[in-house]
Amino acid sequence: MAVVSGASNCLDLSTSLELLCHLADLARKGVLPGSDEQQEELLHVIHRHLAPALLDAELFDLVSALCSYAAVGVVHAGWAQELLQQVAEQELAAPSLESYNTLQLSSLLFACGQMASPPTDTMRAYAAALAGELVRACSGWEGAPYVRAAFSSTDFANLAEACAALWGEPTAGSQSGSRSSSGSGEIGSSGSGNGSGAHEAGIPAAVTTLLEVVAGEVRTELANKHSARSPWTPRDLVRLARGYAALPLHGRATTQMLDALASFCVQRIRSRHLNCVSRPADLTGLLQAYADLAHNSVTVPELLQAVGDQRGLVEEAQVAVEALSGGQELDFSLLEGRWLLVYTTASDVLPLVAPPRLPSPLQIGRIYQAFTGREGSGSVQNIIEARLAGPPGFADLDAGVTLVVDAGWEARTARSIALAFREAGVQDVVLSPGLQNLLASPILPRGWWNQQLLLAIKQLSLRVPLTTRLPTAASSQALPAGLNYMLTHLDDDMLIGRAQGNGGTFIFTREAAPLKDASREAPGMPVTASSDGGGAAQAPSPTGLDVPRRTGTTLTATAHIITAVIGAGVLALPNAVAMLGWVAGPLCIVLFGVLTQICSVLLAQCYITGGKINRTYSECVAACFGRWAVVAIGVLQHVNLLLVTLAYAISAPQSLQAIARSICRQKGSTSCFDNYNTWVGGRAIIFGASQLLMVQLPNVDSLWLCSLVGATMSFGYSAIAIGMSAALAGGSPQGTLGGATFPRASDKAFQVLNAIGAILFAFNFSIQLVEIQDTIQTHRPPGPVASMRRAITFSVCIMTALYVGVACSGYAAFGNTVSSSIMTAFTSPAWLVDVANIMVVVHLGPAYQICLQPTLMFLEDKVQRWQRNPEWNRGWLLRLWFRCTVVAAVTFLACLVPFFGVIVGLSGALSFWPTTVGFPVEGFIKTHHPPAGQRLWLRALSAATVLVTLAAVVGSVQQVVASWQTFGVFKGGETGR
Repeated sequence: MAVVSGASNCLDLSTSLELLCHLADLARKGVLPGSDEQQEELLHVIHRHLAPALLDAELFDLVSALCSYAAVGVVHAGWAQELLQQVAEQELAAPSLESYNTLQLSSLLFACGQMASPPTDTMRAYAAALAGELVRACSGWEGAPYVRAAFSSTDFANLAEACAALWGEPTAGSQSGSRSSSGSGEIGSSGSGNGSGAHEAGIPAAVTTLLEVVAGEVRTELANKHSARSPWTPRDLVRLARGYAALPLHGRATTQMLDALASFCVQRIRSRHLNCVSRPADLTGLLQAYADLAHNSVTVPELLQAVGDQRGLVEEAQVAVEALSGGQELDFSLLEGRWLLVYTTASDVLPLVAPPRLPSPLQIGRIYQAFTGREGSGSVQNIIEARLAGPPGFADLDAGVTLVVDAGWEARTARSIALAFREAGVQDVVLSPGLQNLLASPILPRGWWNQQLLLAIKQLSLRVPLTTRLPTAASSQALPAGLNYMLTHLDDDMLIGRAQGNGGTFIFTREAAPLKDASREAPGMPVTASSDGGGAAQAPSPTGLDVPRRTGTTLTATAHIITAVIGAGVLALPNAVAMLGWVAGPLCIVLFGVLTQICSVLLAQCYITGGKINRTYSECVAACFGRWAVVAIGVLQHVNLLLVTLAYAISAPQSLQAIARSICRQKGSTSCFDNYNTWVGGRAIIFGASQLLMVQLPNVDSLWLCSLVGATMSFGYSAIAIGMSAALAGGSPQGTLGGATFPRASDKAFQVLNAIGAILFAFNFSIQLVEIQDTIQTHRPPGPVASMRRAITFSVCIMTALYVGVACSGYAAFGNTVSSSIMTAFTSPAWLVDVANIMVVVHLGPAYQICLQPTLMFLEDKVQRWQRNPEWNRGWLLRLWFRCTVVAAVTFLACLVPFFGVIVGLSGALSFWPTTVGFPVEGFIKTHHPPAGQRLWLRALSAATVLVTLAAVVGSVQQVVASWQTFGVFKGGETGR
């Protein structure tokens, strides 16, 4: 190194390139001298004198330097990336790729994947062009074996790794910053790239074709025992597998190549050819790669069985897979089915499967786990098939029996489940013909009694109750072995996990045969454990049904939010702006929209805490602050939801009355339907009856179509209000900068406070946010958190635009005299006003359900967990009578006290800060630990919102006091959200 440094002044372009290429050859052979620091210093010395010359060098010299840099491992140096960018721009401007050979093309493609961090559009375009040229060059491989032989296993691995870095998604084992082509180092030190450049537009066709060609060549070489190519190293096997794991490829050649790769490893292990898998790190890397692949290969279980006696290797591989893929949420719906145990180190299972030291009549056959339940909880049966052999010389006197241990399971984190054992027993006794004759004939000589005895033995089922309960999340760190089960890997065909503590390792493969009835529960009644561990895990799911996996998307979540939030109250915003004026009114709408966006995103981030999904708002609170906070927040949430539901049950009949009066006016009558002013039950009952069918839908997720209709209706009547107001305002808008004036300053102050509260509460949807987020599918990217962030952004932008449009156009049309609901100010065209009111009614139906569903599910869950709840009061029957009763009660209250609008406003004011700002801010700080500066401004925002909320509370109290004297039972009043 010192000699090179001292002689650096005499290095010219030709000498530097020659030296660099020589170093690249040494790196490919794994014999590059010196330490990493010395190698890096040498490369800097060479480049310091090479870089100025490269500026004016020919393109061929630039390509040679790049290929050498990639081979040596200079993948993240800034000067190397600049050089690559320079080459890419020149090549794209004036393509000359046909002048390069296949090794140069593959080296350039590898350089693009390794040096571009993150990859740019230019780099991807250049890499795609290289792939296309390689495909054209490879098209003659079948007739030119000497070209094929020029590629080594490292070159194939380089191509897969480069494509994964440019177009793939990060895998569990991917890491960056390593010298991928170097032969030194341990397995697992390199990966498929950092994955930051995942290209959402898809993989170019040329790249897909190239990877299929590579897969076919690799499969051919693995099957060729007389291949002249250098033998496959474990490092190249791992890099190749990880590269394909990061790419969504499903071609036939790729599938066959992965099968061949697994078979190749099995053969080498079984034949003791340890030049393929010779160290624990090698096997670890291979298992990591196959855990990343989630590939449906029947040879993968064979690979695990081939090393089944090497417990240390398997456990090391398992721990490595956990470390690399930890934190990623598993799709627990894949657990459902029957799993065959193929390998274990569990101390309580090994004595059963190990060869007995002394002759024993008990012979253990296959061991299964049968899971039911798809939504994070359910039942599991541990099934052991056993055989009781006959005495020596009487082999036909044997019997078969099945040992069963029933348990309930519940997902606790993104990768672990908790078990609660309920009972153990013996069932499915099968007697051999010889044993049947031996038992039945001497005891009961008559044929009919013989049959009854044998039938009784066959149906024999002995059960011993167990008292284990599902542990609480707080106690899950100190559980007996076997109660907490960590899942290392889960896909359609394989389950790898371990019981925490000294429970040991388990490896299962899915049973191909149909699943028997693995539960004593009724169909559709999975076991759901108590979240606080206070009772046995025997309660059904909250809805009483096995709801399919979540199917929501960003679009449906946006529709749910808009339907729940944009109620008829949006039509009252012009009156709020009239109290504030042209300056403060629109400014408040925009500022409160920004506040809602920030706090809602913070709350969405709390959906997953500590690796556990929180399905409801109360679960989020419990995960962050414990059970004490759940009571306070839960009361505020569900009381507010019920009151908002009641407000919708009152607003819809008012719109029905407006439609009826409009029809009367068109018919020339002014007195019809006046009796509804004194007895409002008819219109409320009509709306309540329409909700009886919709309320039977099991959860919020099943309301997605209703929400889309509701969101469309809200756009419709808002657009009508904006259009009619704009037409009336024309070119001379009304209104003032300071808003409406009042004789007394106190009246003005209270009206301003009420207006601020009305605008603030018009954005509030935090009490429904978590339940809406729980409708988003978790088994597909980008996941529920990222999808919910997008839904929040879309919905808040849409709401803000509609609010500003309705409020400003209405204020411009009517000025300070605008009514409390803008639609009541219009009388013509009558048909358009009627259409708007019909849209309001149609929209309030889904909005009613979105607000009521979280409370219904919460109450049903409590009823079913009640120990004295009878068995018949579950599932469909509970849902039918309970939900109909709740709807009837809400309808009765809407008839009884139709002045609840101001009560809803007061409740919303009291609960706004705790549920919308306070908990999201503090919960995010507690679970995500943001920097000190971010914590400071978040808490400052929270403190400022406290002041605004207190002002809104004062305004709501004043409105209740001032309006109380006009209220009466069965007497109409104004309401709305």
